[in-house]
Amino acid sequence: MILAAAESIAAQARLAADEVESTQRLPHELVRAMSAADLFQMYVRPSVGGPAYDPLTAYRAVEILARADASVAWLAMVGSGSAWLTGWVPDDVLRTMCGTPCDLRMAGSARPLGRATRVAGGYRVSGRWNFASGIMHANWVLAGCFVEGGTAARTMLIMLVPVDRVRVEHTWSVVGMRGTGSHDVIIDEVLVPETHGVIAIGAAVSGEAIYSQRLLRVCNFAPTAGVVIGAALGAIDDVIALADRPTTLNSVALRDRPEVQRCIADSTARIQSARAYISEVVAAAYDAVCRDRDPTAAVAASLLAFAHAAQQATSVVGELIRAVGTPAAHLSSPLQRRARDLMVAQHFPSFDIGTYENAGRVMFGLEPNESGW
Repeated sequence: MILAAAESIAAQARLAADEVESTQRLPHELVRAMSAADLFQMYVRPSVGGPAYDPLTAYRAVEILARADASVAWLAMVGSGSAWLTGWVPDDVLRTMCGTPCDLRMAGSARPLGRATRVAGGYRVSGRWNFASGIMHANWVLAGCFVEGGTAARTMLIMLVPVDRVRVEHTWSVVGMRGTGSHDVIIDEVLVPETHGVIAIGAAVSGEAIYSQRLLRVCNFAPTAGVVIGAALGAIDDVIALADRPTTLNSVALRDRPEVQRCIADSTARIQSARAYISEVVAAAYDAVCRDRDPTAAVAASLLAFAHAAQQATSVVGELIRAVGTPAAHLSSPLQRRARDLMVAQHFPSFDIGTYENAGRVMFGLEPNESGW
C-alpha cells in the first residue's frame, strides 16, 4: 500500500521539483499527502497508529520518491529515521505526540550538540543543531544533549521538543539537496519534561523487530541508500527522455549513438545490480533478527551495500552527463540536479568509504573497528 502511495506522491513531487528547490521546503499539499501515507513515520509502531514497516519496505518507498526528486525522498528518510527513536517513548507520551490519525513529522539531530540541566520534573535545554533536514514542515524536534545535574554522571539523551519552542536560522546555502531545507535549530532555555528525554538503548517499548539494536544502522541507513539509487534511476529516465535530441556538434539523436546506448545499458546494469544486492542483504538481516539468529554478517553486508550504492550512483550519473553532452550542461537539465543532489548526499555517514574496511573485517571473522555493526 505504501509503495503505491509513494508512486502517486512521486508524480506530485516531479511537478513541484522546481518549487521545492527554490523555496527549500515542501509545498503544504505535498506534506499532507506524505504524512497521510505514513512516509514521514514509517518506523512508528502500530499501538499509536503507525505502520512499523520493515527496512526493505522503507528503502523501496524512499527509492520511488527519489526517482522523482531526491530532496523529497531525503525528507521521508529523515522523518522515518528520526521516528525510529520513538520505539523507546511510552505509548501515552507518543500517542499525544502523534495525534489521531498519526501525524508525526520529526526533524533535528541526535548528535549531542546541546546541554540539558536536570530540574524538577525534567530538563532545561539549550543548544544549536545544524543539518535539521525537514525543519520547515516538522511538528517535533529531536535534539541530542549531554545531561548534567547534581551528582548524576554525565549522560546523553535525545530531547523531544515541540517545534513551536525552537528557533530556526536559515543557513542552508548549498549546491545540492536544496529542497531539504536543512537549516540550523536553536533552543534557548526550554523546559522539557522527563518523559520527553529518550535514550534508545536496551529493549524498546514494544517488540517489533525494527527496534532491535542489531538493526539500528540497517533501519536508519537503508532508506538513505534508497535516495541515491532512486536518484540514479531517475537520471537514467532523464536520458531516455532525451532520446530524440541532437547536440551542438552532432546531429545524430542520442538514442542512435552507440556510445550513449552502451552508457545507458552499463548504467542500468550497475544500478540494478546495486538494488538487487541491497534487497538481498537487507532482507537477510531483518529475517535473522526476526528468527533470533546472529545477523552480524548480513548487517555488515547491508552496510557495504549502502556505501557501494552511493559510489555506483555518483559514478553512473557522472557518466550519463558525459554521454549526453551539451543538453546536460544547462541548469534546467534534471541531470544537473541529480548530480548536485548526489554530490551532497554522498557525504552522509552511511556512505563512508571506511565501511568497506569494516565489512572486510567481518568477512574475515574479525571484529569491526566501530560499534553498531
